[in-house]
Amino acid sequence: MYYGSCVALLVTLNEDGSENIAPMSSTWSLRNRIVLGMGAASRTVANLRRLPELTINLPSASMWQQVERLSGLTGMPEVPEHKAGQFRFEPDKWHAAELNRTASTGVRPGRISECPIQMEAVVESTMLIDEAPEGFVVVAARVEAMHVHESIALADGAGVDPDSWEPLIFSFRSYRSAEREVGRMSRGVRK
Repeated sequence: MYYGSCVALLVTLNEDGSENIAPMSSTWSLRNRIVLGMGAASRTVANLRRLPELTINLPSASMWQQVERLSGLTGMPEVPEHKAGQFRFEPDKWHAAELNRTASTGVRPGRISECPIQMEAVVESTMLIDEAPEGFVVVAARVEAMHVHESIALADGAGVDPDSWEPLIFSFRSYRSAEREVGRMSRGVRK
């Protein structure tokens, strides 16, 4: 039933000060809030419980191979039983995915330089959906700062140019890109 959405790469801080990068595509946003759904037994959830700060990085469609390099990796030194056979521990996901770090301005986890959209966020709430190891946690985060590459920014700097931005979409186990505009919302259009 997973129809998917934009891929996000979450960066959180491990106990030893290193960073974990987790790919995901269970997100939605409303104004400056982002809701994230992730595995309850993940390194990301453990990190956010200890330090409720993260960066949410949105890769372009051309980055699908870097995202795929992360898909079978876990930041948990002891791979959880429900992930055994499908995941392996990787302490340096930056290197494994060939990604570069940029320092954040307001949170401790870094941002992914290659991602055209990078958000610094603070966790406001978490909700455990299922206690089983394969269960899920819903995280609501408030975006404190957003960084957009010039190549996709509107000329006036007031947002993202949807004709320039090609997000990576994950849908039914397939990496996709948005092809073209088929219509435009009339409410709230600038004159």
